[in-house]
Amino acid sequence: MQVFLDPARIGRTTGEVKAPAQLPDRVREFGYLPDLKVWRPGDLLLFSALEPTGVQKEIEETQRRLEYADEDSLWHHAAVYIGDGYLCEARPGWIRPLARVRRVVDYVGRHLIRVLRDEQLLESSPDAGFRIAIAALKRLDRPYSIGTALGQWLGSFSPDPVEHGIRAPKRGMICSQLFYEAYLEVADRRPMRSTIAEARLPLPAALSASDRLDDEKKVAWAKLA
Repeated sequence: MQVFLDPARIGRTTGEVKAPAQLPDRVREFGYLPDLKVWRPGDLLLFSALEPTGVQKEIEETQRRLEYADEDSLWHHAAVYIGDGYLCEARPGWIRPLARVRRVVDYVGRHLIRVLRDEQLLESSPDAGFRIAIAALKRLDRPYSIGTALGQWLGSFSPDPVEHGIRAPKRGMICSQLFYEAYLEVADRRPMRSTIAEARLPLPAALSASDRLDDEKKVAWAKLA
C-alpha cells in the first residue's frame, strides 16, 4: 500500500514547525509543511500534481500505455532528497533545462508527495543515503533530455509498447534517471529487479513499482507555527 502526503487530507500532524525564510504565500495560506524529520538524504521523492498540466497528464498516460498500474502511473515526476529541505531534480525548462537543486516547499500544497528508500541497503550500509545524495549532486547542470522523453512518448504508441525501450542518453537525462543513476552508482544494482527491461529508460512509474524501495510510513504534515 502506497503512503504519501495529500494536501487534501491532512489527517494526523506531528506538531508545529517554524516557517522557513521566503516561504511562498500559497504555502503560508495552506498552513502545513511536510515533517522532514523522517526524511533522509538519498530518499526518492515522487510527485503527482493535483492539477496536472497537459504534459504531466501525457506522462501519466504514457506510463499507462506501457502497462504500469494506475497507482504507479500517477507519479509523473521524481527527485532525490539531499537534506535540509532541499532536493535535486532534472526537469525541462524553456531557458536552462538541466539538473538543479530546489526547495521541497516549491511542491507543497499542489502535489501528492511520496518518500521511498531501500531499507535493506541502509541496514547493510548506513551511509548509502548520503552517498546517493552526493551522486545526484555530481550530476548538477547535466541537461534534461527532451528528445529522450519525446522518444519514450512516441514509443508508447508502438504496436507492442511494453517491448519498446529507449536507452538512457549518455549526456542528458530525465527526472527518474537522476535517482536511477545515483542509486546504481552506490548500490551497484538497479533499484528494480524485473520491472523494466535492461535497455528501457526508467520512468517514475517503474520506480514507484519497484520491489526494492520501501515507503517511509511515518510521513506526516506539521502545522506552521
